[in-house]
Amino acid sequence: MLLENPLKEELICSYPQLYREICSVVRNDMDSGMIVDSDDEIAYILLHFATAMYRKEQNRSRLADVVVVCATGIGTSELVATGLQKKFCLNIKGAVAEHQLKQFLKKTEVDLIVTTIPLREEYNSVQVSPVLKREDIARIGKRLLDLGFDIQKPLENYAQWSDTAKWLGHLLQNYAGRDQEDDLKQMLKNFPLEERKKKEGKQYMLSELLEEQSMRLDAECQDWQACIWESGKLLVEKGDITEEYIKAVIDNVNEVGPYIVITKGVALPHATNKIGVIRTSMSFVRLKTPVNFGNKSNDPVKYIFMLATTDAESHLGALQDLAEFLEQKEFVAVLEEAKKPADVISYIVTHESSR
Repeated sequence: MLLENPLKEELICSYPQLYREICSVVRNDMDSGMIVDSDDEIAYILLHFATAMYRKEQNRSRLADVVVVCATGIGTSELVATGLQKKFCLNIKGAVAEHQLKQFLKKTEVDLIVTTIPLREEYNSVQVSPVLKREDIARIGKRLLDLGFDIQKPLENYAQWSDTAKWLGHLLQNYAGRDQEDDLKQMLKNFPLEERKKKEGKQYMLSELLEEQSMRLDAECQDWQACIWESGKLLVEKGDITEEYIKAVIDNVNEVGPYIVITKGVALPHATNKIGVIRTSMSFVRLKTPVNFGNKSNDPVKYIFMLATTDAESHLGALQDLAEFLEQKEFVAVLEEAKKPADVISYIVTHESSR
C-alpha cells in the first residue's frame, strides 16, 4: 500500500543531504522487497532521522536527569549513583526506593530511570547490577545516546558538579596573571574546607565505619538469613543497631528478592534508617563456606558487609571506597587471605581515596 506523505517536500528541502543518503541505502543496499522506492516512503524514514537529530540538538545543551532506584533507596542505589557519576556527565535527581518512585516522578521530571531491581510498572528504565559492570555501562550509554544526550564528561562541565569546583573556577579566573600568583596561593591556602565540612556534616571514611570488633573471619552459617543475623549481631553487640534492624533487612529480602547481593560473592545487607539504627556503622563477615542468597548471577556469597546509617549523606564516601575496592583483585585477595581483622583494616587505611 503506497501512502502519501504530506510532509514530503518540506522534509526533503530541509534535509537534502540526509535524503540523498537514505535514497542511496534504500536503492543500493536494501532488499527491494523491504520498502517501496518512492519519495513518499523515503520521506517517512527521513522523518524518523530528522526527529532523532532534533531531539539530540535539543538535549545537547543540557545534562540528562536520572533517578536511581533500589529496594530501600539507600545502599545499592548509592553505589549505582557513584558509578554513574564516574562514567557519565549526569544530573542525579535522587535515589529512591521502588515504592517511592511513582510519587517522586509526580514532582520531578527525569529522562531515565536506572534501577537495581525489576520495576512493577513500565518506565523508560535500565536495570543494572549495584556495582556497575561493563555491560551495564554500555546499555546505559546506548540509552542516553538514543535520547540524544552527550554521554562524555567534558572538562568544562566540572564546575557544575559542586560548590568547591565553582569556587576554584572563580579563583583561577580572577587570579590568572603572573603578578597575581602569590594572591592565588594565599587564597588556595584559605580554601574553606572547615566551612564545607560544617555544611555537609560528618563524612565517614571506610576505616572509620569498619572496626576490628565489628569483623569476623570464617564464620559458619547455614543459610542467607543466618548470614544476615551473623553480620548484624556484631553491630548489635557494639550498640550501633538493634535486632529490629536485622529483621527489617530480612523482611526486605523476602519481599523484594536478593537485592543485597551487589557483585560476585559479595552481599551488602541494609535497610532504611527508620528502624533500629542508633549509629552509622558497618560490619564485615567472611564465611568459611559460601552460601547461596538466591541471586543466580552473583551466588554464592562469601563476603558480607552490613551497612546501617542514620542519614542519607555521611556514609557515601565510605560506600564509594568500598565499591572501588571490590573492583580490585588485590582487595578481594586481602579479604580471602586475611589472618585477622587488622589485615583488612590495614589495607583500607592505606588505600582509601577519602584519606
